[in-house]
Amino acid sequence: MKPASGTKMAKDYVMVFELVLQFVSVALGFGFIVMYPELISVFDAKRSEVALIQGLYVGFTT
Repeated sequence: MKPASGTKMAKDYVMVFELVLQFVSVALGFGFIVMYPELISVFDAKRSEVALIQGLYVGFTT
């Protein structure tokens, strides 16, 4: 069975959306560094708990 081939435009859309998702994912990882003090104060969390969340996010997305 031959796999269905999409149009060039559809393939381009998929590539663009994948790149956007990757950029958002990477930006959120770096955004945790900026939001770190705010996360501690808003959620009344320990620094180690916030660092664990950040580490898990970076670990799962990279």
